[in-house]
Amino acid sequence: MKTLLIMILTSLLIGTQIFNPQLMVSADSIDLLTSKKVYFPGETIQIIGHFLPNAVLHIDLVNPLDNSKNSTQVQTDDTGRFQKNILIPYSAPNGTWKIVASSGNRLLSVDISIISSNPNKQNETIPLVTMCCGKPIYIGPPLPLKQFKSGTSATDVKCKQGFVLVIKKSDNSPACVKPQTSEKLIERGWGRISTDYYTKYANPDITAKFQSKIISSEKAVHTVQDYIKENNLALAVNSNSSKLKIAVSLKYVQLPPSGFTFLYDVDPKIGIPIQETSFNGTSYANPQWWVELEKYYLGLENKRTEDGYVVWDVDYRECTHCTGSYPMFMVDAITDKVVFARNG
Repeated sequence: MKTLLIMILTSLLIGTQIFNPQLMVSADSIDLLTSKKVYFPGETIQIIGHFLPNAVLHIDLVNPLDNSKNSTQVQTDDTGRFQKNILIPYSAPNGTWKIVASSGNRLLSVDISIISSNPNKQNETIPLVTMCCGKPIYIGPPLPLKQFKSGTSATDVKCKQGFVLVIKKSDNSPACVKPQTSEKLIERGWGRISTDYYTKYANPDITAKFQSKIISSEKAVHTVQDYIKENNLALAVNSNSSKLKIAVSLKYVQLPPSGFTFLYDVDPKIGIPIQETSFNGTSYANPQWWVELEKYYLGLENKRTEDGYVVWDVDYRECTHCTGSYPMFMVDAITDKVVFARNG
């Protein structure tokens, strides 16, 4: 097909800013523009683009390790144009990310930069006072570092009562901070909270019962295979390829109508999140929310307010780090039901 180059001048109102992109469009390929090239965790990426008329596109936000962290889909209009927003996780690390748009064998990857911390301070040791959110904050006495330097693992460092252990992302060193401070550090990408944050405050009996209810990864794969057969799905991969692998991992996710958002990795051995984050403007610094989720799954009286799922993410991949679309299924890790399916 002969390529037709068309100049589309579009004006999209974005908050108080005007997004005036100039998009060079090819008649038979995917073209897109983002509202800017540099973002911060928690921001929304606004995308416009062009492809074939009335076509469905998958759009993935891919982190620097080539793992999809947010996914959605959009259908083009009668002229081939499309517009979509995609959220950057609040826990997004610093680095070069990708917006990957795909449909069938057509794929386009666009790089963006996410800044989650000051790159000039990545190698410094933790001081007693550091800068966050435009002001100095106190992050605790030198005791955590003394424990760390004496040979104690960062995740085993003990904090005094009322303080929370935070692991600095750039060098995996420990700091003991107030809970409200830990939330700010996590939102800014400075650190992550150890799993110990949940084991220390969660209800051990409820957590143990919840963990015992988590189906095995093997069971999740069998559930997906049954789902594929029952729905007569022809997977959009070469099933005879020697490179085909089934990747399985336990996640806590949110499932909006047109995609998914990975929020946490979950440790299947203990049934709690491996890291802490905040999202959708809601604070999840208090580990009690996970206890309420556990109660919900166990059929106990609860005060659950979030609406996510604990799932086994089952992916069919022909490469270790695939940035395009591939068959993806999510199985509720407690009810053993397929709650999300995308065949390429």
